[in-house]
Amino acid sequence: MKKKVALIILFIVFSLLCAIVSNSDTFITDSKTIIGLMFTLMGLSFTSFSFISTSITGVMEKIVGAKRVNIKVSLDKMLNSIRDDILLILILVVLLIIVNFLYSFDIPLINDVLNMDFSLFIISSFKQGLHNFATSLICCLAMYAFYDIFNAAFVLIKGYYDIIMKKNN
Repeated sequence: MKKKVALIILFIVFSLLCAIVSNSDTFITDSKTIIGLMFTLMGLSFTSFSFISTSITGVMEKIVGAKRVNIKVSLDKMLNSIRDDILLILILVVLLIIVNFLYSFDIPLINDVLNMDFSLFIISSFKQGLHNFATSLICCLAMYAFYDIFNAAFVLIKGYYDIIMKKNN
């Protein structure tokens, strides 16, 4: 739990730093590039999901006895976690599209606060800073979900390797 709280704080601090960037052409805040990147991550996630589910089938064929039930429960949890990560990436893509749409939409009678000077840093446009913050936070969360998917794949591969090695010994 402490690790997740620390990561969330790190993502928020990083996003705040991205919020003070004065232009929108920085990679992590360029929403048009990030949307393409996130669709690519989603495609890779589906590919890894099919790889992982095939590996799970292979693992379950090698296991017999009472251990099979315990391992099946943990593998089902892993598949649900991967499914949740893929859905999170999809939700983040939709959210990023909405943020990008709202950024390009001018609301009448609401002025964009310009040149906010905090002595330590200056935000040239509040609207731009808010957009940069949201885009970078969404990107960080999507990268973490993608990391979690691949971490599950590596855990599964290691478990499969351990089962095969124990069977051969």
